[in-house]
Amino acid sequence: MKNSILFFSLVVFFLGKSLTVNAQKQTITYPDSSVYEGQVVDGKAEGKGTLKWANGDEYKGSFRIGKREGSGTMKWINGDEYKGEWKNDVFEGKGTMKWANGQSYAGEWYKGKYNGFGKLTHTDGVVEDGLWQNGRFKSK
Repeated sequence: MKNSILFFSLVVFFLGKSLTVNAQKQTITYPDSSVYEGQVVDGKAEGKGTLKWANGDEYKGSFRIGKREGSGTMKWINGDEYKGEWKNDVFEGKGTMKWANGQSYAGEWYKGKYNGFGKLTHTDGVVEDGLWQNGRFKSK
């Protein structure tokens, strides 16, 4: 059983690597005027790249099948910034969000919400540090 799991994991790993190796550096301009520059496979962002929206927002990091996936940094024109892990175009895994108003959250995310252990520091200095579930503070 362990050998078959190891084999499957290696196959998935190397298939993913081969896609990125075959990636060509290209530029894609989308209908909403956003522009992607980076690795492309089959016409979609795949690997490392930068996506810039017409309004000035910018993401630099990893992509998979045209979506933000892996690690990366998102900077909004208003000064907000997220650094961390992504899955299927949303915050998922470990990451830090800093808002332009001074509030910040560092910890675990799931489907774009605080989930798991993390620390939210409010603009007034109040800190909520502990377990979060579905975006709500549960306990220390």
